[in-house]
Amino acid sequence: MIRSRYSSLLAMALALLLAFGIDKWFYQQTLIYRQRLNATVYEMWIIAVGLALCIVWSCLGWITLARSRRSVIVSIIFLVIGSLVYIYPLLQLYFRWLPLLVSSFISPFMNSGIYIAVLGILHLFLPESDEYHSEELYT
Repeated sequence: MIRSRYSSLLAMALALLLAFGIDKWFYQQTLIYRQRLNATVYEMWIIAVGLALCIVWSCLGWITLARSRRSVIVSIIFLVIGSLVYIYPLLQLYFRWLPLLVSSFISPFMNSGIYIAVLGILHLFLPESDEYHSEELYT
């Protein structure tokens, strides 16, 4: 049973790394399928990427909200990192020295950033679930 305060930070890092990898891989697939003009296979990859991200986000939400202890520091880290990941393409427009990390303004990496920011807000304001009280309600 995961009950550490910092287990959700590890899950967030893994989710961001996976979303970044999916973003880079998906960008390469976009370039390949534009040359081949095969839209059917490309649309299947879009669906597969969406399902993979839903699974990753569901696991991250479960670990963050249901299995980790509440911490203000962890919530603020989620909020700051998620917001920075989400606005990174805008920062790239104004600061040319930043490396190009995302391929477009709507990418799996950016969508993961906004999801992580929302998880940070929920983690901050939702009460900690107590497993014993929920069992008493059903008996």
